[in-house]
Amino acid sequence: MLIQDTERATRKALIHLLGISEAHFHKLKAAGVFQSLDRGVYDLKAAIAAWAKYHSDGRSGSDMAEEKRRLIIAQRKQIELRTRVEERELVPLAEAQTTFNAAMVLVGSQLDGLPGRVAGEVAGLEDPAAVRALLFDETRRIRDAAAAKLADWAAGHNGRGAAGSTPTTDG
Repeated sequence: MLIQDTERATRKALIHLLGISEAHFHKLKAAGVFQSLDRGVYDLKAAIAAWAKYHSDGRSGSDMAEEKRRLIIAQRKQIELRTRVEERELVPLAEAQTTFNAAMVLVGSQLDGLPGRVAGEVAGLEDPAAVRALLFDETRRIRDAAAAKLADWAAGHNGRGAAGSTPTTDG
């Protein structure tokens, strides 16, 4: 198509000159890239300058480039999150809170029951080292029970994807 007027061009001539589709032209016009002088007639120099600015904005850090960068970052984060969830590196926060709460309830109840469990034995002991050893063994048992609860829960998330057991307070 030959453009005879170097000042003005029709819509069809502009589409042909820029090598874009009709639909893309209308999208750009709706976005304000092209401004019509008359019905279907455009200022050729202004249209080419607007087209060039539109493309340079997309590559030089303008709003469009920034939005594209943000989109790519968000997509990457979403893919990384999905990958971690699929690899069982992440668990639902509510489930983790429930499990840790159950472990702490177990520790608390066992510590609350400690005096009743060992009072009789401590009363019969005269050696401070024996009292210390007894208390150490009891606190070690409580820690082991809490660790076992957390380990069971973690094992339930290694491959199966579900928690291992329900929370209990006995040890």
